[in-house]
Amino acid sequence: MRNVLVIGASGDVGRGITSVLLEAGWNVIASARTSSRLEELRAAFASNRLKLIQGDISTEQGTRRLWQDASATVGSINAVIVAASAPASECPLFSWNEDALLQLMRDNVITHFNAAKCLIPELISGGTFIGIGGGMADFIAPNSAHISMCQASLRMMYQSLDMECRGKNLIIKELMIMSMVNGHSRQHIAEPNWITDLEIGRHVLEILQSPQNFPDTILKLKPSRKAKNIA
Repeated sequence: MRNVLVIGASGDVGRGITSVLLEAGWNVIASARTSSRLEELRAAFASNRLKLIQGDISTEQGTRRLWQDASATVGSINAVIVAASAPASECPLFSWNEDALLQLMRDNVITHFNAAKCLIPELISGGTFIGIGGGMADFIAPNSAHISMCQASLRMMYQSLDMECRGKNLIIKELMIMSMVNGHSRQHIAEPNWITDLEIGRHVLEILQSPQNFPDTILKLKPSRKAKNIA
């Protein structure tokens, strides 16, 4: 039985991934920080293969508790998808203070680190760990240097994790989304060239099903490109 834990399942990206994996026959343990967001997922997906767990990966303790709850629900877990992120407004870098910038890093980088540190060692042999990141690791948009800093940190972290875990029969990837996302909360403002949440979900599914087709640690999903062209 294929069991996957989707962390951040109530967000636009996580919701699309959850939808596609359920349709493909996976058992999905969907995690969100608040019960109200979980209830939204329950209403959106009427499936007996969907399990809902409230959890928080902002600390190692909370991350370990999330894993315990997920494991108690389905037993062994084949894959973990981390789609957790926190929004940040556009503003000049010098307008940030130390505390605010540290909190941004905690919300967007340390959460992924906690998930990787606590959950990768728990995955079954042959398991897969995929972090969802952003394309601004490769460039800086006006008034968005802070976002690029977080996304570049994620990219280097996932490269390092893959290097450190080689030989352990685990698959570790980061999927960088090189576009704005047309998801549940942004359908009313989405532009035609935005990547959709379901497109992201389908790419994640293909990585899970055919990891041999994706040899690189860092994968980039660009608008209007097919899954086989991710590189």
